[in-house]
Amino acid sequence: MQDPGEFRTEGTGAPLLAPDYTQKAKKDFLMLGIGLLLFIGVSSVIQILVQSLTAVFLPELSQEPWYLWTLSLVPLYAVGFPLLLLLFRTVPAEKREKKNMPWYVWFGVFTVSVFVMYVGNFIGTVVTTFISLFKGSSVTPAIIDMLENSGTVWTVFAVVIAAPVMEELICRKLIIDRVRRYGELTAALFSATAFGMIHGNFSQFFYAFGLGFIFAWVYLKTGRVIYTMLLHASINLLGGVIGPMILRNVNMDALNESDPQKILEYLVSGGLREMAPLFLYTGVMLSMALVGAILLLIFRKKIVFLPAEEPIEKGKRFKTVYLNIGVALFILFCLGLFVLSILQ
Repeated sequence: MQDPGEFRTEGTGAPLLAPDYTQKAKKDFLMLGIGLLLFIGVSSVIQILVQSLTAVFLPELSQEPWYLWTLSLVPLYAVGFPLLLLLFRTVPAEKREKKNMPWYVWFGVFTVSVFVMYVGNFIGTVVTTFISLFKGSSVTPAIIDMLENSGTVWTVFAVVIAAPVMEELICRKLIIDRVRRYGELTAALFSATAFGMIHGNFSQFFYAFGLGFIFAWVYLKTGRVIYTMLLHASINLLGGVIGPMILRNVNMDALNESDPQKILEYLVSGGLREMAPLFLYTGVMLSMALVGAILLLIFRKKIVFLPAEEPIEKGKRFKTVYLNIGVALFILFCLGLFVLSILQ
């Protein structure tokens, strides 16, 4: 019986070894890792240099939302992204068959995404709480302060338009089209890892990884990045725009009073009316998360991934994908950003 890993030349019957996909995969993931490293590394260096110069010569700009968002986005997408493309183009991309997703399926996936976001956010909160205890002070990523203090227009542009479009283009289309041949699960996990890492802090990594995995499954099944862009934008709109907007209208100082009598006075004197939008928002979000959890439980067996067309050698998958020098340096650099976000 012929070994499925071999094929024979016509007329001779001599066995020939199948192509060495593991070596090919090592080279492909190496180039993708270097591309991701340049994307986040060069951008971070530019941001740090500009921020340092601004602190010396124009310190007043450091509080301007337009400046903070510009500093956050322009180095990434105007400098880092072209460098990423330069390296990614060395890895061949496959053409994907495109399939439509009914609106009700998309909405079901959206509720699952809300549930995954809450679970990931809980894990991130636990991790950062422990870090805060050891550090002796709170650990709050800079992005959280930007979301709370920026105007709505800047936040919508950065969080609901720019980030979903660019991050989905990179972490879903550009990555998955180049690594799906090594197995859909491998592609989804690598896509989710890259997505989590580029967020640059422990607080966001866990929910970004979870959402990245869900978004990767959607792209793998449809071949349409517009679906994941809309999922991403919707999640960011709810969590990054509407949530902070509602919280800004609540007197948190009054709620954080240590005297219960003062808290009661605040609630009776109009605090409950002031907090009504927060109650509504929380109720809607938790309801969607509950629906998402139920749908995930019911349809979990439908979350399937096709096997590799070009299989990596058994037992060498993790080493090939994550321990090549390109991806390893990318992950180490991002972990350095995680640590830097703690020390700030």
